[in-house]
Amino acid sequence: MSGASPHHASGDDQRPVATISVDLDGAATHLQGYGQEHSSADGLLATAIPRLLQLLDETGIRATAFVVAGDQPPATLLRSLAERHEIAAHSVTHPMPFAQLSAPELAREVGGAREILEDRVGLPVVGFRAPNWDTGPAVWQALAEARYGYDASLLPTPWQIAIRAVLAVGARSFRPLTAMRPIPAGWNRVPHLLATDAGSIWQFPVPTSRTIRFPVYHTVRFRLSQTRFDRIVAELSRRGEPFGYAFHAIDLIAMSDRGIPSALRRHPGMDMDLDAKLALLRSSIRTVAEHFRSVPYVERLPESRRHAADG
Repeated sequence: MSGASPHHASGDDQRPVATISVDLDGAATHLQGYGQEHSSADGLLATAIPRLLQLLDETGIRATAFVVAGDQPPATLLRSLAERHEIAAHSVTHPMPFAQLSAPELAREVGGAREILEDRVGLPVVGFRAPNWDTGPAVWQALAEARYGYDASLLPTPWQIAIRAVLAVGARSFRPLTAMRPIPAGWNRVPHLLATDAGSIWQFPVPTSRTIRFPVYHTVRFRLSQTRFDRIVAELSRRGEPFGYAFHAIDLIAMSDRGIPSALRRHPGMDMDLDAKLALLRSSIRTVAEHFRSVPYVERLPESRRHAADG
């Protein structure tokens, strides 16, 4: 494994590069993480995606959307996303734990998601994000075998144990702690190339602060002050480090929305009204956009490869 990272843009914009990404998990997927079944019609994505499109238009951001292929978001909305933004895979059924699946199961979840999404949008699917950041060598092998270009799942922080504990409390079960590995599959904080028996893929890790490795994505943002968040983003930009900012479709949803299961009230941010919730997400994205040149992950691959060759 060798480390490499694109630090600055070419041309006039000398800011480091970043990617805004969204995981399009439906209500059933979130409830599965909390150990609950949800059999009724799932309208979360049908409500969230139009708000997502509007938010990205308002902020001028082109993003990467990680789609659970089995959730089948409305086809017209998925095509609208694909017209301007990258569509990437987030597995077929979002099973948890993920990295501990057998090789045939991983092949179905990884390869199957790519086939389904490419058929739906008519465009190549190059990237993948594992459910609940649960990645590792077996996942990377499956991704390389399925001809993916990158994974965006590594969470290189000792805080992963605490994150798993929060999930366990929400699920009222210790399964998230015992079923998923308590430590990261790697510690490299910057984009890097991963070697597997089936070939190499790029890893775009979840960003962390430099000192205490505090993870930086929107679920954690609900616990960070604006000042602290601004400081972390500005510091990483000054150091020229590539960045990524991830959120979920549920971050565009409030309990007042029609058809949202009451059990989702426990999810971070669901105690906020819709206007306040959207304002927080909008301001967070704009903070990133002020300090970084924002492009979808797939557009970072050529620059990453050039820097790896130069290194």
